[in-house]
Amino acid sequence: MPARRTSLEGPGPGPTGFVLFGATGDLAKRMVLPAFYQLAIEDLLPEDGLPVGNDRGCEWDQHT
Repeated sequence: MPARRTSLEGPGPGPTGFVLFGATGDLAKRMVLPAFYQLAIEDLLPEDGLPVGNDRGCEWDQHT
């Protein structure tokens, strides 16, 4: 069995993405988004990270 790689060996992971489903919901507003804000203030988010929010309350697809 090969040895596990540590974070000091070779290149790290590639760009990081985070998708938040229900981004306009109550849980996101009360818990998730403030936690992301705190991580950003403490400079704990990856520099190449890309947050994406999604919500099903889109109006355009209801009129087709």
